[in-house]
Amino acid sequence: MELDVFDIRVELLSKHPGFVPLEDYRMSYVGRLNVASINRVSRGSKSLILMGHVDTVPVENRSLWKHDPYSEEIEDGKLYGRGALDQKGCVAAQNMAVECLLEACITLKGDAL
Repeated sequence: MELDVFDIRVELLSKHPGFVPLEDYRMSYVGRLNVASINRVSRGSKSLILMGHVDTVPVENRSLWKHDPYSEEIEDGKLYGRGALDQKGCVAAQNMAVECLLEACITLKGDAL
């Protein structure tokens, strides 16, 4: 698969109705890279797009947390920590799905991103 690493293009993103301006987001978009892998087939069919994120937002008030947000702690069978749930499992499952398709020699009619 082809790998693409790129910066967020704020000038394009800002035109989207769901865009959060920098002053409301409180974090710079600079240096927050995006990574995309592409299995190019380009047969004119629709592409399969699998999308998720693995970033987390900063913790503003650690005193509100029962457990340290930047460590992983298990209590009563539950995992606690910043980003313990979020999209990381989804992204791993998406990677495995594409890997399984490739290993099974299943060829998609369109690109997989």
